[in-house]
Amino acid sequence: MRRLVIPAAFLFASLASFALPPENTAGPGAIKTLLEGMLAAIDAGDRAAAQACLVGQDCAFLVQVYDVGLGDDPVAVDGLDAARKYLDSVFDALKKDRVKVASKITKIHADCHSPELGYATLEFTQAFTERGKTETFEYRATALVCWGKDQAKGPKLFHWHGSLAKPDAVEARAAKK
Repeated sequence: MRRLVIPAAFLFASLASFALPPENTAGPGAIKTLLEGMLAAIDAGDRAAAQACLVGQDCAFLVQVYDVGLGDDPVAVDGLDAARKYLDSVFDALKKDRVKVASKITKIHADCHSPELGYATLEFTQAFTERGKTETFEYRATALVCWGKDQAKGPKLFHWHGSLAKPDAVEARAAKK
């Protein structure tokens, strides 16, 4: 009877591949992680973590945000400072009105065809709870991201275009007010 001998180096390499966490490299998984983290930061009221999702100085693209504001008004923002101010205004309003947010990505397609740029289209819900009453809205968004010179830091958001998934949602909400 022959004994099966597995080289120690092969065994170690096989086991190590299961034990080591994957690197945060350019790719669709990193984009999904960024967007999940951004929504989780908003839910937690973590201003710094949400702003850390925006590009820094090592991205050549202008930050642009097109969104639906908390008052259902359209928001258009150009530039990193303006995007930070917009995020601050969202956090300030949520805190002032004691609104809790719970976000959930329901569908996402992320992709990138270069080591510098990527995109995602996503659908998500946000449940807003204020004074014990919860309203949930469905949104769609497109996100564009870039990786800076240090790709290990992962992607950063430079373009966000979010809108209500159901156009009649604004009218229905206004009728309730």
